[in-house]
Amino acid sequence: MNIDNETPFEVEVLFGIGPESRPVVTVVVKATYEIGDDGLTLAAAQEPVAYADEPLGDSGIARWEADTAPFKPRADVIVAGSVHAPAGQAAPYVEAGVRVGERRCGVRVFGDRVWEKASRAGQPIPFTEMELGAHLAFGGVSPAGGVWEENPVGKGFVKVEKKQEAKGAPLANIEPLEKPVRTWDDHPETVGFGVVPRCAASRIAALGTFDERWRTERSPLPPEDFRLDYYNAAYRWLQFDGYLAGDEEIELLRLTADGRLLFRLPGVALQAAIHRFAPDTPGVAGSEAQPPAAGPREEAVELHLDTCVVRPDDHLVCLTWRGVAAVADLMVPEVEGVAVRLRA
Repeated sequence: MNIDNETPFEVEVLFGIGPESRPVVTVVVKATYEIGDDGLTLAAAQEPVAYADEPLGDSGIARWEADTAPFKPRADVIVAGSVHAPAGQAAPYVEAGVRVGERRCGVRVFGDRVWEKASRAGQPIPFTEMELGAHLAFGGVSPAGGVWEENPVGKGFVKVEKKQEAKGAPLANIEPLEKPVRTWDDHPETVGFGVVPRCAASRIAALGTFDERWRTERSPLPPEDFRLDYYNAAYRWLQFDGYLAGDEEIELLRLTADGRLLFRLPGVALQAAIHRFAPDTPGVAGSEAQPPAAGPREEAVELHLDTCVVRPDDHLVCLTWRGVAAVADLMVPEVEGVAVRLRA
């Protein structure tokens, strides 16, 4: 496939199932910016479009996910980084926050701690820096069995028959500011600034029903009740309906060693178009014995800024735009090329 890329960014073309369960071609544009004292500047080395999740150590979760979603119904803002104690001095807990435009969210991050009694947590172990992820948020497996399905990889979920059995059980490191845990049977919302694990109950539910009917009538396509919400990986307070405008101001608190980071997204506008094969090309959509093409020879593709990954420890911001156009059949060639350029 021909990709005419007149931008400094990375461009890839994917095929999959999009809105209304229709086959689509997806144009993915990924831009990488460096975070400096004067805001964002275009990075000399552009990050490639990722075809796999970036693992967070051996935690079993992702720092950020692959760029291969065929479509996202909302925008994700992901902050993949660490919380830092003020002035680099070890602290038992640190309050951290993210602001995107007018939207604010905050967490309290504790050092490791366990229940001493049913309603008394032990003192947190002071820390200077902690890399955040769902493995430190509320959830996990109870010492007596049972799992918190919204975050099976987390910690802090306790389900026991006798209060004394909770003694020694770990608490989550990450808690919502407004609802601190008071007793072992408190079940706070699982919160964070990074990626909601793919094994979370809310994401698994979006996958739909994999039953015998799916196996015999739909496989390998997604089930009929599959919801595209599955591809949104941010916590709900960092998902944005209507996508990002691209010029939002972003502020991070206690997520860098300096304590505060403030910058504005670059306000880049893009335009894209796909070019379909001429119908007299043998074997393509629209030619003899093949399904008709799903659109005109040249079709504009509206790109939405649907992913912003902030990596403060790397001083990078990665922005991903995505746009889709219908195709007749995933197994029949239809799209000859794609053009992407900066909009004047």
